[in-house]
Amino acid sequence: SYLQHGRNLTPVQRRVATLASAFSRKDYSEGVRLSVWCLKEFIKTQLMWRQLDRQRSFVERYANQVDVNETGFAIR
Repeated sequence: SYLQHGRNLTPVQRRVATLASAFSRKDYSEGVRLSVWCLKEFIKTQLMWRQLDRQRSFVERYANQVDVNETGFAIR
C-alpha cells in the first residue's frame, strides 16, 4: 500500500503503517509486537517532554531570581 512504501514517511510512520498492515492481514503476533513497540516509543517521548519541561522551569525560576545587573544580560 501507499502507506507502507511512501517515500515521504518518517521511520515511525512507516512502522505504524506496517502495524496496520499486519493487523489487516491477520498477522496478530506481528501486530502485537509492533503495538508494544509503539507504546514504548510513546512512553519514551512523554518522559522526554517531561524532562525538558522540568529543565525549562528551572531556567525560568533562575532567570526570575537573577538581577540583570549581576549577569550583564537579561534572560527573557
